[in-house]
Amino acid sequence: MPNTVITSEALIHTTQGAVYVLQLAEHWAHRFEVRVTANGTIITLSEVTIITLRTAAEGITIRIDTSDATCIAPIQATVFDVLAEIAHGHALVTPVWSTLMT
Repeated sequence: MPNTVITSEALIHTTQGAVYVLQLAEHWAHRFEVRVTANGTIITLSEVTIITLRTAAEGITIRIDTSDATCIAPIQATVFDVLAEIAHGHALVTPVWSTLMT
């Protein structure tokens, strides 16, 4: 990744985090590189954009790291929309994203 990295992170509250992350990984594995590690599920969208999903008792932490500022909002929306679709009617609350540049 280039020198300037934009990081955006949010928590989606759910008790089904592990199930939803697994389904999201399977859904995107045919289009992107997906790796499951001890630190979470890592989805490489491009050379400059990586999504990391971690599950815990309170839900799913989503982290987007990119050097392309124009893709942050669309990726945030897409990840949430796909998770909401996977949740099949279990209402997920739209997360509040925190974003910073390093």
